[in-house]
Amino acid sequence: MRAGQIVRRLRDFMSHGEMERRSESLQRLINEANALALVGSREHGIDVQLSLDPRGDQVFVDRIQIQQVLVNLIRNAIEAMIDAPQRCLTLTTRSAPGELVEVVVEDTGPGMDQAVAPQLFQPFVTSKPNGMGIGLSICRTIVESQCPQPPMTWANTASVVCLRARFCRSSRRKGFHRYSETAARS
Repeated sequence: MRAGQIVRRLRDFMSHGEMERRSESLQRLINEANALALVGSREHGIDVQLSLDPRGDQVFVDRIQIQQVLVNLIRNAIEAMIDAPQRCLTLTTRSAPGELVEVVVEDTGPGMDQAVAPQLFQPFVTSKPNGMGIGLSICRTIVESQCPQPPMTWANTASVVCLRARFCRSSRRKGFHRYSETAARS
């Protein structure tokens, strides 16, 4: 049922720009996305660390779309660490300036291929042998549609790849809203 909801909501968003945003608990979204993304990862010895700031828990997002973004980022991190000597996945939330909440996904994989890095969020760009190169592009489109603030960013060190996304706090936005990007652009 959940996979069907995700596909249906993504299809609606990509074809019509529609989303259903409401106040959601970011901690709950992360925990649910973790449960989906980490299925089958125990045998790989992935150590998952959560550092969730309760001050930024309520965000104004489309729950299904943001869960899909989180699942994709977590699965990418897991895949990157499969052959790494240390396999630590860290998910962090923290308050950011301007009524924003930042989500950071870090992994201890081998690092980002420097040839791919400048185009990381472009469609059909991948560093995976069997990758299609659309996951991060779709993630960025979703994140930017939820909160048009600084786009998703990444940082790369010798042992850690870090992806950051920002979402609007729900302190000023209450209730449920069906939102259409095409109507908003008019």
